[in-house]
Amino acid sequence: MIVDISKIAGVDGASLDYSGEIKFEEFEYPVRVKGTVKNYSNQYVITCEGEMELMAQCARCLDDVKKVVSFSFTEAIGSEDCLECLKVIQNSIDIDEAVYTNITIETDQKFLCKESCKGLCVVCGTNLNESECDCDTEEIDPRFEMLKNLINKYD
Repeated sequence: MIVDISKIAGVDGASLDYSGEIKFEEFEYPVRVKGTVKNYSNQYVITCEGEMELMAQCARCLDDVKKVVSFSFTEAIGSEDCLECLKVIQNSIDIDEAVYTNITIETDQKFLCKESCKGLCVVCGTNLNESECDCDTEEIDPRFEMLKNLINKYD
């Protein structure tokens, strides 16, 4: 998304509001953004807040999960010698990279359909949120397997 700041260029203290959507190939839904660019003696500061919907799979039961991811940031617009800063090029600021960076930072690595998700049975794969199964899920540490055999032998 290109933010045109020509209306506030050269006007100390002026600000410009912007809003729109940015579509990234990696995400199914666009990122909605809005913010302000403020001119401080031809040094610009941009604020941005946004959100997007994200489809993912629950880390426990593999059901589809739709989550809303929100973010916000404030950045100074740097000169050409600042490598990490957003830059003004012909009275325009391209905010795509900053939005992408912030949305990926705020996105969780794992999603749950709900905090109390029971997940899948490790034996048969049944979704334990929907039904119970009769599988023996008692896990025995292989180091103690021989002791269990001894106990069963004398029972």
